[in-house]
Amino acid sequence: MSIGHRDSLVERSRPSQWLRGLIAAAAVTTLAGPAPGANAPIDACDRLQMVVWGIIAPGSTFGLIKNLEAVPGVDHVTFDLRHALATIEIRHGVTVTDSQLRTAVKSASYTPREITRPSTCPNPGSDE
Repeated sequence: MSIGHRDSLVERSRPSQWLRGLIAAAAVTTLAGPAPGANAPIDACDRLQMVVWGIIAPGSTFGLIKNLEAVPGVDHVTFDLRHALATIEIRHGVTVTDSQLRTAVKSASYTPREITRPSTCPNPGSDE
C-alpha cells in the first residue's frame, strides 16, 4: 500500500470540517434548550378556529396564513384544507377581534365564515 493511498483512507475516516461544525451546533442547540416560550402552555382562550372558504389547493394556504399571522397578536396559524379550517393561536393577554381576522382573510382573497372560540372565553369584537 502506498503512503498516498493510506493517507486518503485516514482522511475519509475522519468527519469533515462541516460535519464537525454541524455536530457542534446541534450540541449547543440541545444544551441551550428550546427558545423561551417555545413550549409554554397555550391557554384555551388563546386558540380559536375559523372556517375559510375558497381555498382549493395546499399551496394556496400560504397567502392566507401570511395575512393572518400579520395581524398584531397572532402567533401562529395552521390550515386544515380538508375541513377549510384555520387554527389561530393568539399571544396570551392580547386581544384580537373577529373583524381583524375577517379583514386579513378578505385581503388574501378568501371568504371568512364562522369563528369559533371556546364557550368560556370572551368574544371581543364579534361582528356577527
